[in-house]
Amino acid sequence: MQNLAIVFSGHIRDTCKNVDLHNSTLQFLRGCNTEFRCDVFIHTWMTLDKTNQESSQPCLDKIVHFMKPKAFTREYQNVSLYKSSEFGWAHENLEGMRMNAYGIYGGLQLVLHHSLKIYKKYDVILRTRADMFGSRMQNRKDYKEQFPNVQEWKKMKQKINHSPNSLHECMRPRAKRIDFCIFGRLSPMITVFFNLFDNFSNVANADCVKHLENIHWPVYSEGMIACSIMQKNMSLNYIG
Repeated sequence: MQNLAIVFSGHIRDTCKNVDLHNSTLQFLRGCNTEFRCDVFIHTWMTLDKTNQESSQPCLDKIVHFMKPKAFTREYQNVSLYKSSEFGWAHENLEGMRMNAYGIYGGLQLVLHHSLKIYKKYDVILRTRADMFGSRMQNRKDYKEQFPNVQEWKKMKQKINHSPNSLHECMRPRAKRIDFCIFGRLSPMITVFFNLFDNFSNVANADCVKHLENIHWPVYSEGMIACSIMQKNMSLNYIG
């Protein structure tokens, strides 16, 4: 059975307002462990949301209690490190996109450090939103189309085995939501998302930002991921 690392990144927002949080997380992990050996990693921020200065620590403690991650961290959002202009041409928040890229990068670093520490190789990485169990996300009409359920884990395994060098969108084909949940083998995931982070390490040379602006795509995180995939000559496959 293959080892799979689940990376939750981003703000956890209203996750702990989900009165069924324990069962939601338990069902998710049970589904994963039917086809993989699954470990959890969490990268989040010091506050629940960028507009809410309430500490994320109490909610994170509850999530850690339920999900038993192998590694987790909270960081301050130092947006000044990545600030160029506040908004893009489509009024997208560029600072937010940069911090999203950094959060994914931080989550992958947790996986790599843990893997080296215990000499455990992860075959597959799945990255998803840290607030996927929150009330706001679960009340979305398209929630079930964005995240894997019990039936989908087997399809995910089949996709990984059939197209090991591609990245894959969770659940049904909705390319505009590839930033919600995406998975792949360790090597292509690291290649694409480290390249995504490098695009923001020097704002003056943010190739993907410039490319998206040139083709008149909003600089949203799903666009950034798509650009990074294209830069590395990789493909994105779907589960349908």
